[in-house]
Amino acid sequence: MVGAYVRMRQQQKRDEGSKRHFTHTSPRTLLGILRLSQALARLRFSDQVVTEDVDEALRLVEVSKASLYNDSRSQGDQSNSTKIYNLIRGMRDSGAAAVGDGSRGELSIRKISERVIAKGFTQDQLEQVIGEYELLDIWQRAANGTRLVFIEAGDTDDEMNM
Repeated sequence: MVGAYVRMRQQQKRDEGSKRHFTHTSPRTLLGILRLSQALARLRFSDQVVTEDVDEALRLVEVSKASLYNDSRSQGDQSNSTKIYNLIRGMRDSGAAAVGDGSRGELSIRKISERVIAKGFTQDQLEQVIGEYELLDIWQRAANGTRLVFIEAGDTDDEMNM
């Protein structure tokens, strides 16, 4: 939870100069995520909040922010490949598929796969998208294909091979 909040604050700093003026993240945002997580647990008739509840709450916050930027006049590419890529990118931004504390920027392909399949896509479509964007040097697989790492513009080969 703390790692996700830190990532949201970092994203806010990156977005400050752009047109994304709805990215304000405060302790109140964190409280909202906690309350959403609790509500999701109650929907499952549970007294305990689990990681999946927090992940879904983070996703809901990200989707609600993204809806503020959607321009109905410019739909852009809405192919399955783009939808899956946007889903994975959203998971990276929210920390929903982060491995460990998320500080290394690695995503669990298992968690990605679960979310993509839950959204109605197939495992084959996911594999095709991972391969397609891997060839474009958007990301690379790590840890024997169990993790996905986005390649940032400032990354060096030494950082990528850690």
